[in-house]
Amino acid sequence: KAAPKLFAMTPIELNQVQLSDLLSTVSELTETPVVIDHYEIEQKKIDLSTITVSFKRADTSWSVALKTMVVAKKLSREIWQDEAGRKLSSLASRIHQRRAIGQESG
Repeated sequence: KAAPKLFAMTPIELNQVQLSDLLSTVSELTETPVVIDHYEIEQKKIDLSTITVSFKRADTSWSVALKTMVVAKKLSREIWQDEAGRKLSSLASRIHQRRAIGQESG
């Protein structure tokens, strides 16, 4: 299974963490690239450095926690797979028009 650390169960609790910092941390912890659609985010005048997220303590995966947190901020998170079979997480505004190839839920 690609990106096992993204889907591994782990205790997660966050309180008012800057989203841009969290995305970098999740990428490092899970060894899964988090790709941001900067063009779309900028077009919608969204500043990720001003968005903070919280997550009530739970045993869950980073995939589920990240999706929960970004959807609450009217953003979307999709899981993509590249040509080499590696998974990556993509972040965009909720009004994201492109369709993810190999999109998974969770």
